[in-house]
Amino acid sequence: MIAECDSKIEQLLQEAVKKKHNGIMPELGKLTTQIHVPKPWRKNVLPENVSVYPEDLNGVDIAEVTGLGALSILTIYSEIGYEISRWKTVKHFTSWLGLAPNTKISGGKIISSHVPKKKHYAGQVFRMSAMSLRNNKGPLGDFYRRVCSRAGAAVAIVATARKLAVIYYTMMSSKQKYNPQDLIESQKKYKEMKIKRLEKTLEKLKSTA
Repeated sequence: MIAECDSKIEQLLQEAVKKKHNGIMPELGKLTTQIHVPKPWRKNVLPENVSVYPEDLNGVDIAEVTGLGALSILTIYSEIGYEISRWKTVKHFTSWLGLAPNTKISGGKIISSHVPKKKHYAGQVFRMSAMSLRNNKGPLGDFYRRVCSRAGAAVAIVATARKLAVIYYTMMSSKQKYNPQDLIESQKKYKEMKIKRLEKTLEKLKSTA
């Protein structure tokens, strides 16, 4: 049964690719990025050849983004498609996914702020992908842990999922490759700030010793 489902998925992807290329099946490149499947789904591993289709359909290799692998991308694609222009801005996109805080302001003060629960599978995929980053050594994993230490795991999952969704939207709308440089710079600045804070704490301890 699973093999039949995999075959059907590949058939549908091939039809989508052919439709994009006026009925002709182009020669697709080989798999260049490692297939990453979030832990809850690891028993449902897709064949490697299926992962080459989303890159052609999307116009960019979303699998380059840490945390978003073949299964995640296919699930997102099945609900969103490759026409990201349906959402005018990234705020519209994250709000539709259920990853944007619903903040109420009265008299210039925040009276409530929460993330609305929506049953979009795409939003759930971004959340599960965010969960898989909690032990990641890269900048996205660092971002998750930083938010987690300050506000808890639940907030960290949503914040990291939103960051993944923003990266996805940016790549899909601009058709530019994933560039983690901004995240790396942010990670570097945070570490430098943390070192300075620890040095100040150490100096205070020395002065009171």
